[in-house]
Amino acid sequence: MAAARIRLSQLAPLPAGWTVGQPYRGAVAYDFVMSRWLDDVSIARGPEARPLRLAVRGGDVMLFGEATPASGSYEVRIDGAPPAPPAPPAPPATWKVTAPGGNMRYFQIIAKNLDPAVEHIIEIIPKLTDAQELRIESICVAGAPATARLAH
Repeated sequence: MAAARIRLSQLAPLPAGWTVGQPYRGAVAYDFVMSRWLDDVSIARGPEARPLRLAVRGGDVMLFGEATPASGSYEVRIDGAPPAPPAPPAPPATWKVTAPGGNMRYFQIIAKNLDPAVEHIIEIIPKLTDAQELRIESICVAGAPATARLAH
């Protein structure tokens, strides 16, 4: 099976409200020290952060990054609609990134069983307050051709 881990920082320019930064060097446990695994993270901060729109081809899609006590929520749209559940229960309308005790890894499967022959538009829509952020390093795509790029 084809698979790709595409770093968001390599897909410049990122939307308004997103910047590229470094992962934190401290975590709740040694295996969760994300600076061991990530070179950088793309960070959405505050309510002004615009949606990240990606054109994706593949069957399954996952986000990989870092959760912190300041992490907020986001919504996902695939081709303009919430993700279709592969089986009950339905995925949530909004995903909350949580790490109340300290920094740690974050991963979330956001789509399964997409038609890989079709280019899908996936939107990551930050739902953040002034003090909140999202820290996403990459979008991981499984299923040939396993590609992702910024959609405009």
